[in-house]
Amino acid sequence: ITIVGAPAASDVITLVQPGWGAWANGGSYNMGNGSNFTFQASTLSGAPVTLSETGPCVVSGLNLQVNSGSGVCNMKASSAGGNGYAPVTYGYTINLVPGTQVATLSAPPSGRYKVGRVLVLESPGQQDTNAGQNITWKLKKAGKKNCQLLYPNNGSVTLRIKSKGTCTVLGTAPGVAGQWLKFSTARKYTGR
Repeated sequence: ITIVGAPAASDVITLVQPGWGAWANGGSYNMGNGSNFTFQASTLSGAPVTLSETGPCVVSGLNLQVNSGSGVCNMKASSAGGNGYAPVTYGYTINLVPGTQVATLSAPPSGRYKVGRVLVLESPGQQDTNAGQNITWKLKKAGKKNCQLLYPNNGSVTLRIKSKGTCTVLGTAPGVAGQWLKFSTARKYTGR
């Protein structure tokens, strides 16, 4: 009588993107330029998960960083197995898309402000967006009698509330073809 052990079952990898959920083996995911997060990973065997990739993404430990708005990254998650489980490798396709530009603005939130007050929309030396694009500020025509944009020689952008009434200030920055989407913001200020 020959007794042969049953083949070990393949390990199972669970890879979770925080705030989104679990990634499926063989799945395809869209990631915007500038995405950067650390996966939560586990296996049935208890073995650690190792990530690797080919393409313009960067993997370090369980961290994924997307540095392009076009192309494809092929990522693999591997487990060495153990505790009765065989090694396994899962694959994922990451489609790179233009990222969302964001800006750290000095501009106060929309609201009511005393006539004569000067609001700082952009501080001196402020890097405008995460894509390095400059923000252009303008007033909607209807509010020009109530507010005035000022450009002091220190490099800041300010808004003076001239009179009672409402004005809307728009801030825009151009997109970067294939890398970053256009940025836009609006603030509504009312003089009191």
